[in-house]
This record gives sequence, structure tokens and C-alpha cells, in this order.
Amino acid sequence: VVVNLSFGVVDCIAYLTRSRGDGIFAIIFRLFCQVLAPPLPAHHRSFLESARAFTLSDRGARIQGYRWGQGPRRILLVHGWASNAYFWRRLIGTLSPDEFTVVAYDLPAHGLSGGRWLHLPRSGGVLARVLAEQGPFEAVVGHSVGAFSSLYVLGQQPPGSGERVVVLACPGRVSDFMQYYQGLLGLHPRTMRLIDARCEQLLGQPVGWFNAADFAR
Repeated sequence: VVVNLSFGVVDCIAYLTRSRGDGIFAIIFRLFCQVLAPPLPAHHRSFLESARAFTLSDRGARIQGYRWGQGPRRILLVHGWASNAYFWRRLIGTLSPDEFTVVAYDLPAHGLSGGRWLHLPRSGGVLARVLAEQGPFEAVVGHSVGAFSSLYVLGQQPPGSGERVVVLACPGRVSDFMQYYQGLLGLHPRTMRLIDARCEQLLGQPVGWFNAADFAR
């Protein structure tokens, strides 16, 4: 009830301020992208510390990466929302370290990586850098948002770029998320149109463009 009342106020503010700037939409967008990942348990940390670490920087945040094994076949693993690279521990344990080099990293605002928020272009930008700096890879395996990010990035590369992609529990369309939150929060269609316009300004593409099926073609 409190949430719905709060976003009823957002509806009113959005309507009253629609011609006087987009500060309220920036707030809504940032709330939508806020990550509430749980604290990293000790056994997660212990497993991650068994890897050879590497780091990169993204928008002032340190992104923590990991490498296991030293084999010639290189595999990249990309975890999902509110998770971390520990998610892949069982898969990593089945791959011979003499045959495979397994690379993973914690998304921004997840695991041991810094930051407080995440959206698809940011996730994709980090993934593109890991591909460039740690690749080439024989395959990329992604789960949830990691799967969507993998299709988003690799789907924009020229045909025959090399990496094969395995996706698990991949979201379909960003517009589905927006419709879900509209219903959950009771936002007026007028407010959603204004939010969609703000998202297009921030992301460079309309919300409907972010479609996993299109990226996979």
C-alpha cells in the first residue's frame, strides 16, 4: 500500500513537471536500476579468492574479475541479477583446468564489484571490455541478465565473430519489465510514456528495441 501511494505521488509530480525538466524521471530510472544484492557470504568469498584475480574500471567503479585454469580453451561466464561469479562454481568444478581457462566477473554493484546500479547498456559495456581484454573466447555462457547482456553485445558483432553463446533463463524484452512494474506500482499510462521517453534519452534506443530475440538473430 505504501509503495502504491508513493508512486501515486510520482504520477502527480510527473504530470505537473512534464514540461519543466526531467529530474523526476531520472530519479525513477535510477530507482529502477538500483541493485539490492545481498551481502557476500564468507563461503562465496572463499571460492572467489581461489581464482586468479583481475580488475577493470567502469564509471569510477572497480569491476572484479576471476580466472580459473590455464587450458587453451577459454570460456566466459556471466552471472545474473543479484548474484555473483560464485553462481558458476559447479560448472567451473567440472571443467579440467588443463583443458580450459574459465573467466568470470562480478557485474557492477554485485559480488566484489563496486557501484550501486546496473542497466543493460552498462552491463553490455563491461562485457564488451572483458571480451576485448580477456578473450578471445570459445564460448560465452550467460544467466538471466548475463544472458541478455551476452546477446545484446554479441548480437551487434559481425557474423562469424567467433564466440558461441549459451543462454540460461534469459529475459525476453525490457518492455515486459516496464509493464510489470507499471502494474506493480500502479503507474498511470501517461507517466509510463514519459518514463519511456526518458529511458530512450538515457539509453540511446527506445525501450522496445531491447529484445533478446532480435539480438539473437
